[in-house]
Amino acid sequence: MAAVRVLIGASPFDLDDRAAAYLVEWIRGLCQNEEGLPIDVGCAETLTFADEVERGEEDPIELGQSVISVLHAYVLRDYLVHGDTTMEALFAAVCRFLDQPG
Repeated sequence: MAAVRVLIGASPFDLDDRAAAYLVEWIRGLCQNEEGLPIDVGCAETLTFADEVERGEEDPIELGQSVISVLHAYVLRDYLVHGDTTMEALFAAVCRFLDQPG
């Protein structure tokens, strides 16, 4: 999986290939049910984001409010990202955008 740049608000954030692979795996594992269907509308949009990351989009991928909210609510957890500089920074950026403690 290739590195990608995402936009959180207006701020660019780079995911290296390893971080992108982890994020896609976590999104797919946490945002869909046993039949592979999204568990809610926000998760459907987040799964679309995962598809874009997998394709290795060359242009930055702008994250909408619902995707950022799903990443915060379902996907990113401090115990999952702890010790990985890139994922910790992504988690902090998501928390800052939502004005939530990280």
